[in-house]
Amino acid sequence: YNNMAIVFMNKSDNDHALLYFEKALVIKRKTLGEEHASTADSYNNIAEIYERKSEYHNALTLHNMALAIRLKIFGDDHSNVADTHLSLGGVLENLGDNTKALEHYQKAHTVFESTLGSSHSDVQTALSGVERTRAALSSSEVPLLETAAADSNRTCCIVQ
Repeated sequence: YNNMAIVFMNKSDNDHALLYFEKALVIKRKTLGEEHASTADSYNNIAEIYERKSEYHNALTLHNMALAIRLKIFGDDHSNVADTHLSLGGVLENLGDNTKALEHYQKAHTVFESTLGSSHSDVQTALSGVERTRAALSSSEVPLLETAAADSNRTCCIVQ
């Protein structure tokens, strides 16, 4: 189901992608349990679809579920945890909560830099989020539309 969801996602058919990602989640929860890395991946994948549909509150809930699982399994200093912090930063930025977005972008940047090295693209993506949210916090005149354009540059974190 996961691979079918990715096919639909790549065709911008978010409704069918969501349906298949949800089917994959049901199977993973039954076979692997709620606190498995693959289950967290499914929550993340579904959240990414909700982001594409601009349903940011649903995305926020699911990314937080993925974060809780990943923190329990991997601890604070793992790139999978940083991926989730990066995703949360993007969702919170889209919701206009730049203070919390900045916190997540900073966590992602710190972990990516320590685990992947300063030249890795994920480090640069997280740093871009840090800079964007700092600028938004320092100026009340930054239009929210700019964050949507910046978000389109963010790498999607779909896991197969």
